[in-house]
Amino acid sequence: MLKAEFNGKWRMVEMDQWEKEFIDLVEPGYIEFSNNGFGAFHFGCVYANIDYRINDQGKAEFSFYGDDEGQEIFGRGWAKVDNKGLYGGLFFHEGEECEFQAAKEITKKHQNTSIRRKTPRILKQIR
Repeated sequence: MLKAEFNGKWRMVEMDQWEKEFIDLVEPGYIEFSNNGFGAFHFGCVYANIDYRINDQGKAEFSFYGDDEGQEIFGRGWAKVDNKGLYGGLFFHEGEECEFQAAKEITKKHQNTSIRRKTPRILKQIR
């Protein structure tokens, strides 16, 4: 499995330890993977950077560090892509562990651009 399958921002849709209201407390919860082996996740008041590698089974395994309401956090996790989206687990050092499910976010560059406006855009010249 290539990193390209993980690449991009994934919207956290479910976590077994936290309700949706908490996941989206500050902004919509997400996990993001870049092709360079780094990424990030955010949910609730937790912000973290990740460093990941793809193993032989097609799983992204990562370590993370970040912040949870001013407290430094560290841990590890994993994620896997299947036909339903992304799922995985987070393990906070000396703390919580949880499973999550995420769905790929559609960005403007991925949206269908063949839809045209019904009326032409009219530009007015300001004098």
